[in-house]
Amino acid sequence: MPSGHLLYAAGDVLFAVAFDADLLDVGGGAVPVVQDLSRPAPGLSATANYAVSDGGTLVYVSGDALGAPLTLITTARTLAWVDRQGREVPLAAPPRAYSYPRLSPDGAQVAVDIRNDDSEILVWHIARSTLTRLTFNPGFDRFPVWSPDGRRIAFNSVRETAGQGDA
Repeated sequence: MPSGHLLYAAGDVLFAVAFDADLLDVGGGAVPVVQDLSRPAPGLSATANYAVSDGGTLVYVSGDALGAPLTLITTARTLAWVDRQGREVPLAAPPRAYSYPRLSPDGAQVAVDIRNDDSEILVWHIARSTLTRLTFNPGFDRFPVWSPDGRRIAFNSVRETAGQGDA
């Protein structure tokens, strides 16, 4: 983080610990930053549902997704800004089944996968307060990741291919 901290998740808690990049050493004890951090079902992924912009802005998904299969994580959630004191300010994004929010490098947009019948990738434009759909083909799209320049988004997609399902 630009503040000189490392972030890590343990269970449903996001922790921060001071880190000296020159010495590659932590200083002091870890401090909980977010309680009730959404995590995928055990064994599916080691990721946690948060992202940090180059400027240090944190975005995350709260809620208990532990143990729920990916296809069943459909609880409507809200996106929120969280300051360094832990105060939350909800974004104007409509409640949806948000998963894996990823803040753009410039902090102006949030890419999310939304779990519905087709699982799709959308982008929340913070200044315009608009939600733009990025994927349209039927399939299971998930885990968006911004390119370092913020011009592209890569994501995992599971689609049917020719011959699949033929007996």
